[in-house]
Amino acid sequence: MSEDKIFQRFDSIDEHLAEHDRRFDAHDNQFDFFAKKMLEHEDRLTSIEENMATKGDIREISNTLDTLVRLAQKKDQELTMVTHGMRRMQDDIERIKPLIGLT
Repeated sequence: MSEDKIFQRFDSIDEHLAEHDRRFDAHDNQFDFFAKKMLEHEDRLTSIEENMATKGDIREISNTLDTLVRLAQKKDQELTMVTHGMRRMQDDIERIKPLIGLT
């Protein structure tokens, strides 16, 4: 082989290597992008984990709400019974008034 052909061959190889270098640079940029995105997502997941309610938290809230609803229902029933009792007493008072002269 002549020297010119050898140099041409080296030039061709250099061009191929330069193309591979450009591809590797592009891949490096893509890897950097993905690494940054993974860190962002990791931060977001950490924030979500710190702020989200667990099943235990939801169970505790649900139990508390159940207790409050039972108390409200009990008070409502008591109020209904007191109202009926007052109505009966008012009726009794209205019947007694004429008998004692308070009409």
